[in-house]
Order: sequence, then structure tokens, then C-alpha cells
Amino acid sequence: MLPDRQEIHNLSALRQHFTSCFKETYADRLTSEELCGLIAGLNTPDLGGLLPGKDERIVTRGNHGDVSGCAIWALRAGTAYIWGFYVRKAEQRRGVGRSLLMGVLAVLPPQSRVKVQVLKDSPSAVAFYRHFGFEIEGEALHELAPGRHDVALHMVGMASDLRQVT
Repeated sequence: MLPDRQEIHNLSALRQHFTSCFKETYADRLTSEELCGLIAGLNTPDLGGLLPGKDERIVTRGNHGDVSGCAIWALRAGTAYIWGFYVRKAEQRRGVGRSLLMGVLAVLPPQSRVKVQVLKDSPSAVAFYRHFGFEIEGEALHELAPGRHDVALHMVGMASDLRQVT
């Protein structure tokens, strides 16, 4: 079973993880003021709304209390929505992302649809999801910070198919 909000004990490690990942991911997309605002939001008890709510779950990977990757997800009406999927750059291409995704897929019914949003101009993230069998369903503007939008791809796959990739 994946931990739920009540089982998250090390908020400071998660806060540090998101801070690092936001800087790595958004430094070239946002102004320093926008990035600082995004990071400041992590100082709330729910880490700026990222922590799971009632029907949401989080899976993390790391060593010795340090978080190297995490994903937040919810299963609603047969569709699993994944967000907050961040792996620190230093840990990318080391199996952390695969482990997170497989951790989510392992607990989903095989007939579940799985949906993620990926920034269109993040070719490595798009390639990661394509590798596992996700297909682009569409695109829409995604708000990165108040008033700052970027194009996000809606990618989908069936849990049973996505689990088959090795």
C-alpha cells in the first residue's frame, strides 16, 4: 500500500525535493519572482496543494530520508490521474522514474486508464512516458504560476499495457 497523507512523516524532505525540482524544471520558464512565489507556496502544511487529499496517494523514492523522486495520483471513475511526478535531475536515468511509475501501476486495476500532463517542450519527459506506452490524447494550456501558462500534452495509456514495458 502506498502512503497516504496521514502517513507522510518527513514534510521537510518533500519540501526540499519539490524546491529542488521546481528550480531545475522551471528556472528557464519562469521569472525569478514567479519561481520564488511557486516555491513560497511549499511553506503551507499541504505543500502548496501538492500533498494528497482524501482520495489521493503519494509514492516516493529515496535513501536515508532524502527524497529523490515522487508521484501523486488518484483513481477516479476508472481513470488514474498522475501529477506531481518529479525526479531530481541527478537521479534521472537511474530507474527512479520507472520505479515510481511501476509503484503506481502495481496497485491499479488492469483496466484503468492512466492520464498524465507533460509540458510539451520537455522532450525527455515526453520520451519517458512514450517509452512506457503513453500516447498523446491532446494538449491544453497549463498554469505554471499565476498568469504564466505553457502548453501541456495530455498523455494516456491503459494500466495493463503500461505495465508490460520493461
